Amino acid sequence: MISILDDDYRRILDLEVDQFGYSKFPSAILEKDLLMVKLLGLLEVFNWGECTAVFCGGTSLSKGYGLVERMSEDVDFKLQLPQGSSRSQARIRRRKLREGLAQYLRTAGFGMGEDPVVKNEGSYFYFPLSYQSRFPAIEVLRSEIKLEFIVRTPLLNTSKVEVRSLLFEYLGQEEAPIHFQAVDLQETLVEKVVAFLRRTATWQDNGWPRNRPLHPDDERLVRHLYDVHQSLQQPGVNTPETKIERKRLFQKIVEDDKKQPVRKDKLFQGNPIKRLGSSLE
Repeated sequence: MISILDDDYRRILDLEVDQFGYSKFPSAILEKDLLMVKLLGLLEVFNWGECTAVFCGGTSLSKGYGLVERMSEDVDFKLQLPQGSSRSQARIRRRKLREGLAQYLRTAGFGMGEDPVVKNEGSYFYFPLSYQSRFPAIEVLRSEIKLEFIVRTPLLNTSKVEVRSLLFEYLGQEEAPIHFQAVDLQETLVEKVVAFLRRTATWQDNGWPRNRPLHPDDERLVRHLYDVHQSLQQPGVNTPETKIERKRLFQKIVEDDKKQPVRKDKLFQGNPIKRLGSSLE
């Protein structure tokens, strides 16, 4: 099972601490961030064949764009398949890619206690990658990195981003950057809004807020609002033109979600705007 290098372990131990014995960043967070960066470095040089992997989600905002100051525990990618693939060809390509990637990550030392979780005929899958922590556990931090893929072509042009570790940035030390194409900021912003509203709709179905407790993932959904707020502070994102573009993106993303074979939310598939409007209220 993978863990951070001895040199990095000593770097974390040597960080300055305050009078109470705390550093600016908890050691376990710096450790997980290092392992996420190592994972991204492995993915940068992986042979994707005819597919294209595009960095997306909250981790792209944090590690790629540098817009959010929070720990994002999952690593998300959009997977773009070659155009013109039949349904059976696409399914075969996804299966071969999953198998190749699983073997690649196992060889690199990332532990997988179980096979990749596959849903929607392979159009969504994730790897639960465990690691061996060398520091005291933090209650809200799990010793696992969830590497997620959704087969979906980005709607806007992608942007090139550089990824560096939090530890080396904090220390001001040189580190070879990792490069990825990332989903456009506007697209991620709209996806965050849709995701928050859709999850809130699930809360309603479960009787929230009367029938507590919620699953811990639900209680952390405020991260979507934080990410949206941070994204809206960037220069040029609130012009009349960008607002029109976001409205178009919202409609497109909702329509695409409606077509996904997800049986759990028939109300959304029947009338997505009514469903999301109810969540907003």
